[in-house]
Amino acid sequence: MAESTPEQIMEAVTLLRSEVSSIEAKSLDVDVKERVLTTLDAHEDMNQKALLAAKHAENLEAAISEQTERIDQLTTDAQQTVTLREEVKSLEALMAQRPSNNGDKSAYKDEPEYKALTAWSMRPDAMSSEQKADMRTDVDTAGGFLAPSEFDAALQKEIVEIDAVRSLARVKTIAAKALEMAVRTDIPRALYEGEAEAAAEDISSYRLATVVPYRQTVVVPTTLDMLMNGAFDMESELVSDAGEGFAEGEGKGFVSGTGFKQPEGVTSNATVIANMSIGGNLSSIATDNDTAFANAIIEITGKLKVGYNPAYNFHRRTLSRIRQLRDAVGGQFLWQPGLNGPVSNTLNGFPYILTPAMDPWDTATGDVMLFGDWARGYTIVDRTGLSIVRDEFTKANQAIIKFTLHRWNTGIVTIPEAFQMMRND
Repeated sequence: MAESTPEQIMEAVTLLRSEVSSIEAKSLDVDVKERVLTTLDAHEDMNQKALLAAKHAENLEAAISEQTERIDQLTTDAQQTVTLREEVKSLEALMAQRPSNNGDKSAYKDEPEYKALTAWSMRPDAMSSEQKADMRTDVDTAGGFLAPSEFDAALQKEIVEIDAVRSLARVKTIAAKALEMAVRTDIPRALYEGEAEAAAEDISSYRLATVVPYRQTVVVPTTLDMLMNGAFDMESELVSDAGEGFAEGEGKGFVSGTGFKQPEGVTSNATVIANMSIGGNLSSIATDNDTAFANAIIEITGKLKVGYNPAYNFHRRTLSRIRQLRDAVGGQFLWQPGLNGPVSNTLNGFPYILTPAMDPWDTATGDVMLFGDWARGYTIVDRTGLSIVRDEFTKANQAIIKFTLHRWNTGIVTIPEAFQMMRND
């Protein structure tokens, strides 16, 4: 049978005492009743002592557990203390290896690095040569990292030579795929007749010129990292650079394009080529060919009809050659600088336009000089403005973005007789 706990014994005694007290006196002798109660009191006292002993044992067990935890913590602290002592000994050993400064806490001020830095901060130009040798900007580890360079916020750009044909020619913007232009080639001639004679009949003549703009395209791939981390607004820069590329390409096309999937250049037009004149050889400026070339430059001006407003077109190096030419009579330079107010530089009294797409006259045979009226004789046709397509998906796994830029335009010689070309002999 299981042993009763003090709480259970106490509960039984209390119940028994209650039962004895309720018995009527007549049924139980008074002495017997008192003895029973006295015995119960004695057992209750013993039970109370047993209960207190149990509580004391429980408290003692908790105290023992707490002391055991403290002993474990002290053991851990003792181990950490040993470790710290070992580390302190190691640090003391390292400190013992450092050069002694005789206990002077300000000894670091005698070090050359401190003296050099102090002198430089007070007056950079007053440092001694020895101090300058200690700290210098041309050696990274000696202070070069402390003197960073400054980055210019303006992007410097080399010049791209662009032919100024668009500012000279007639420009037409269309909204359809092609443009048809009617060109009058002849007029009715009015004749004189005698009295009662029949008048001659005549009509104007026309021809139709059809112009189809071609697509001019460039694809510029760039990484997402470049767009994010570039020092400039790289998207704006690449669009600006592409715009210069378009201008350079169309300028060359307007001057020397073949007309096949590109503009028809003036120097490639069959009629202009058929009427071309020869201007002499300028391989050496100091030869008898000078006079022939100078005369040819003057003679070309008389081959256009009166009414055109012509100008010379040639390369800059050709201009440098022409500046050395004199007329054969008075020895005057053909090139006259515009020194009188708003008058511009002229050649034989006519303006000139530097045209990079034309090869310089002092190179191989085939180089040309042009004299003509661009506004009357050449038409530029634009289909649309600049179109930009940003492709972030084709090479998304490489974080490469493609910018595709389109234009549709072309150029055509509408009146060939407005131009006269001269070729190097």
